[in-house]
Amino acid sequence: MSALNAKPQLAAVNPQDADADYRQAPHNIEAEQALLGAILVNNEACDRVTGFLEPEHFHEAVHARIFEAASTLIRAGKLASPVTLKTYFERDETLMEIGGPAYLARLAAAATTIINAEEYGRMIYELAMRRRLIAIGTEVVNDSFDTPVDVTSRDLIEKAEQNLYEIAETGKYGQGFQAFHQSLTEAVDMAA
Repeated sequence: MSALNAKPQLAAVNPQDADADYRQAPHNIEAEQALLGAILVNNEACDRVTGFLEPEHFHEAVHARIFEAASTLIRAGKLASPVTLKTYFERDETLMEIGGPAYLARLAAAATTIINAEEYGRMIYELAMRRRLIAIGTEVVNDSFDTPVDVTSRDLIEKAEQNLYEIAETGKYGQGFQAFHQSLTEAVDMAA
């Protein structure tokens, strides 16, 4: 029997090999915890990241809720600490699974200096952008497989380009306050 006519041999599936092929979305739980701890210890850390970091950039949903509650309190001129946030999270089921309000205290206890807060925030933001790119890529693949007949490939390309453009513009201009001369130069360049 020639090699072209030979039937392919089936191999047993090794569960360990399947785990090696599985990929997780990019994230860094330790960076999220370090940033939240720094914010809870010194609210000035929040000022270093609120210009570009949003709650939806956090991979862990409970971390997003903690960040949102803390930054809301800080913007209102109030203290955000494990004690003040405790009332917001006493009935949060997800937080209860990881220790309840005591988790907030553990975040603060394990906090690093606020000097690194912006770096942790940038890392969280970068990983969120990568997850968004993965989602866009997955959407392109799924749309390409399941497109109705009246949708052209050009329509799919334009949709993908629009999604990529939105993420690029968010990354470009979502960097907080900047000097007037820098923003003026960028505005003139954009207009040109």
